[in-house]
Amino acid sequence: MPLDNSVQILKKHSLFENLSEDVLKHMEKLLIHTNYKTGDYIFHEGDRGDEIYFLTSGIVDINTENKQGEIIELTSLNEGDVFGEMAILTEMPRTANALSKSDSSLLSLKKKDFDLVVAKYSSVSLALCRMLSEKLSAADNLLTEKKLNKNVLLITPLNDKPHIHHFVDYLKKISSRDVVILEDIIATEVIEQNKLYQNKLFLILDKDNSLEALADNVINFLDQQPGHIFIKDSSSIDHIERAARIVSDKTIGVALSSGTAPGLAHLGVMKVFIENNIPLDYITGTSGGSIYGAGFAFGYSYEEIYKVFSTIYKKPLYHLYDFSFKFIGLFKGMRLLSKTVEKLLGNKNIEDSIIPFAAVATDLITGKEIVHNSGNLINAIRSSMSIPIMFTPVVFKNKLLVDGVVTTPIPIGVLEQENIDIKIGVYVQALDDVSDKKFNFMSVFHRARNISADFIADASIERADVILKPKMEGLQMFEYNRIDEIIKSGEDAAYKALPRIRRLLYGKGYASMEV
Repeated sequence: MPLDNSVQILKKHSLFENLSEDVLKHMEKLLIHTNYKTGDYIFHEGDRGDEIYFLTSGIVDINTENKQGEIIELTSLNEGDVFGEMAILTEMPRTANALSKSDSSLLSLKKKDFDLVVAKYSSVSLALCRMLSEKLSAADNLLTEKKLNKNVLLITPLNDKPHIHHFVDYLKKISSRDVVILEDIIATEVIEQNKLYQNKLFLILDKDNSLEALADNVINFLDQQPGHIFIKDSSSIDHIERAARIVSDKTIGVALSSGTAPGLAHLGVMKVFIENNIPLDYITGTSGGSIYGAGFAFGYSYEEIYKVFSTIYKKPLYHLYDFSFKFIGLFKGMRLLSKTVEKLLGNKNIEDSIIPFAAVATDLITGKEIVHNSGNLINAIRSSMSIPIMFTPVVFKNKLLVDGVVTTPIPIGVLEQENIDIKIGVYVQALDDVSDKKFNFMSVFHRARNISADFIADASIERADVILKPKMEGLQMFEYNRIDEIIKSGEDAAYKALPRIRRLLYGKGYASMEV
């Protein structure tokens, strides 16, 4: 007996090609058949994802909207394609729109039915993993590459110089758009080029600023002017390449989470980034993240930073206690900072950092997040790390500041405010064991704090481009003496994330980068 039409459609797809006819016939009873007219939306971004779809005829476009309100077409689907599985598997809302481009016919499976099929048949699970990997890679490329043209005005001296060539060469290396250099051109010609071509980055050479009104960014190699990115002969390679990342929408920022002893994993993450030439254009941290991120923002090496913290943490912690003798906190917290961050960096202001830096705290009075991106570094970190009950709050400009984890376990929002394009979040969390045999004041409080932070952190995780979660099994909040083991967990997490970070930075060319 010949297979029914809907079963034939399932059978020819790689997800179900290894299933028997009897199994497919059982699945046929679960399928829902729906017709859509041209222009109908099958689902919208943000909708609940409770079905997977099989396109039997017609064309369906998958698209999304960027921050500028531009519709970006991610892919066009034809007969035999499957879509909608991502939301089902992650139990997250739809991440894109599905639009019927022509009259279309679809079969669909409800989540509960699809889950049963995946759980029961290993061949379906393996095929699904392969399909998801391919789709994620394609989506990354489209989201970073399919953008409108961009104009960059280069105000240059008459003679060629190495720092100008390095800027242009690095820009070509990382830009998702084709880089086109325009010389001796007038405004009408620039406008015409934008009309004729798509997905280009135009470098406009100019000496008198006459085309500045047409530019999205201005790189000035002659002198420093408001609104321009100034690159001089003596500018460092880091500064030149950071300017190129700004104009190509490839800036990278890292948001380091709160964490007591687990926070030491941030050192391992940063070590791997440095060793593998992952550039950072912004570093922000909450609580422990601000402590461990500050040294890197001021240009210190991993070895210098590790030496300070390992010297302190491989000894008993009692020498770090500075009791406050107040009912609002057990410790003052300044002795810890004087022996670590202040010993390493001295008394500096945040705005003097080499890489822009921010420490995040919480105002107990208003309940709002407080971002310290200027002013005294030690005071900013002290307020960011003020774990309630453990450390006394910090009084600052009519505010009462405590640990940033209360509002912001992972400060992804700071990277968004700074218009960072590639946002990396590092989330370290260890839920200390609580039982009737290990029952004490601090362990109960710390576990409650971390459970609350987990719920709040979910919103930040959704907005990050890359999330690292170092493994912290069996680690207690004050086990600083396990510093080497904790740092290793951060390294392991960072190594796993390197391919995705490189893909976001270098696009299709990331495979040729040194691993």
